[in-house]
Amino acid sequence: QAQAHGGKEEREGTGAATAASLRERATRLRNLTIGDDEGFFLLAACGVSRPVHRLCELMVEAMEGARQAAKKDKLTSARQLIMLTRQIAQLFVLLRVPAREAALRRDPRVAALFFSECSLIAHHLTSLPYSCLKSPELLERFGSFADSVLQIRRLQESHFCEAVVHMKDRILSPLESPPLEFSSIASDSAFSRTEARLAEATGHLQDVSTAVTRVLPIRVHLEVLGFLADAALLVVEDAVFALAEGQAGGAGGRNEE
Repeated sequence: QAQAHGGKEEREGTGAATAASLRERATRLRNLTIGDDEGFFLLAACGVSRPVHRLCELMVEAMEGARQAAKKDKLTSARQLIMLTRQIAQLFVLLRVPAREAALRRDPRVAALFFSECSLIAHHLTSLPYSCLKSPELLERFGSFADSVLQIRRLQESHFCEAVVHMKDRILSPLESPPLEFSSIASDSAFSRTEARLAEATGHLQDVSTAVTRVLPIRVHLEVLGFLADAALLVVEDAVFALAEGQAGGAGGRNEE
């Protein structure tokens, strides 16, 4: 009996040590995931409007209230506050796009703000269940906002991509209508017209860069500018190749003569 009792105590001690180790590892992983310095859920620096920033503050307040209610076993109140957080995100979806739909296409700054606002709300919806509820039991009971995150990400992608296409069309319009060609720029008037068209396209690109600076995350900012600049350079490149091919064809014809 003494041996059995000793074995039982040893197993209980081992089990407690294992549980403590698992809790420590879980805490370390959670801190690594949502930590302020190097967390996996870090949001890149960007600019958002004051109303959307306030919406996110309300989401944090609601989730903190849910955590406090759950600690006091007021699970109905906790569930209602979590539902309120979801409804705040839905408020953005239902009101923000209709209010800015036309401006999203024509104004690069509005499009950039919308992109960053979607990122901020999606970031809160992703991280708040883990940073506020914390307890695995509460997370299992109340779930996450994954469906809302996907909805906002799809909205962000569709509207911002449409806006970038509109930016590209505006930059290319001076170069494509009429098609850019360098064969006649030997004359002063043709040279001046071509130079003005190139300057207009460059000006549109600079306008986009100025509008989205400090609004888009820097990586997205650079990717957008790279895409737009590449589209413009391809048009100029095609015109240069057309000129080179025309000159080569003309030289070949003279040699045959």
